[in-house]
Amino acid sequence: SLEQMGPLMVFLGYQLIEICEVLRRRNGWARKQAWGVRVAVFAGALALSSLLVYHLAPTGYFGPLSARVRGLLIPHTRTGNPLVDSVAEHKATHSRQFYQYLHFVCYLVPAGLLVGLYRFSNATSFLLLYAALSTYFSSKMVRLIILLGPGMCALAGMALGTMFHWSVHQFVDLTGAAPVPVTSVATKKQKMADSVVRKMVSACFFLALYIYSPIYYAYCENAAADMAHPTIMFKAEISDGSIVTVDDYRQAYGWLKKNTPEDARILAWWDYGYQ
Repeated sequence: SLEQMGPLMVFLGYQLIEICEVLRRRNGWARKQAWGVRVAVFAGALALSSLLVYHLAPTGYFGPLSARVRGLLIPHTRTGNPLVDSVAEHKATHSRQFYQYLHFVCYLVPAGLLVGLYRFSNATSFLLLYAALSTYFSSKMVRLIILLGPGMCALAGMALGTMFHWSVHQFVDLTGAAPVPVTSVATKKQKMADSVVRKMVSACFFLALYIYSPIYYAYCENAAADMAHPTIMFKAEISDGSIVTVDDYRQAYGWLKKNTPEDARILAWWDYGYQ
C-alpha cells in the first residue's frame, strides 16, 4: 500500500548515504567531491526508481492507502455493517476523552508550548513537531491517544520545571552572581516591591503544587486500576445522555456455555478474544 512507500524510501535513502560515506572514507575525498558523489548516486537511484514505478504501476502492484490510514485523513463514514462501525479505533476522539486520559496535563501543555517556542532548539523543535502530529492523529482515532501521552507529558514537564526553577530562584540565588548595588532610593523601593510580588507568585505556585499533586496522583492510580482490571459488564452513556449497563459479553458467554461442547474452540477477533 502507498503508506508503506514513504518508510521504504527513507530506509533505502539511508543505505545510499552510508554507501557514499564508505566510499568517501575509503578514497579520502574532500567535502565537495563527496557531495558530487552523493548527487550522482541519488540521481541514479531516482532514475532507477522511476523506471521501476513506470513498469510496475500499470500492473496494480502499488495498492491504495489502507482504510485505517484513509481514516486519519478523511472523516470516517458509516458502512452500514454494525461489526465494522462498532470498532472503537475508527471513531473520532471526543474532547472529554483528552481530559479523561491526560487530566491536569491538558492545562499545562499550552504553557509548555510557550516555553518550547521561547527556548527554541533542536530538542524543543522535535518535541513541538511531535506534539502537533500526535495531537492531529489522536483527534482522528481514539486509540491513538496513546501516541499523545509522551509528548504532552514532556511539554507539561517543561512548563512545571521552568516554573519550579523560577520559583525557587525567588528565594534562593541559583546563579551565584554578586548583587548589583542600587544607589537610587526609588529604584531600591521598586526592586523590593517587584521582589515581594515575585515571591507571592512563587508561594502561590508551591501551594497549588502541594494541593493538586495528590489529586493528580490519586486520579492516575484509580485510572490505572480501572484499566488494569477490565470487566465484562460496564456502564455506558448512549446518544440521548442516559446511562445503560452493557451486558453483551456476559450474555454471549452464557449462550456459548449452553450451546457449545465443553471442548469447543471459539474463533474470535482480538477485541473480544483477549477476555
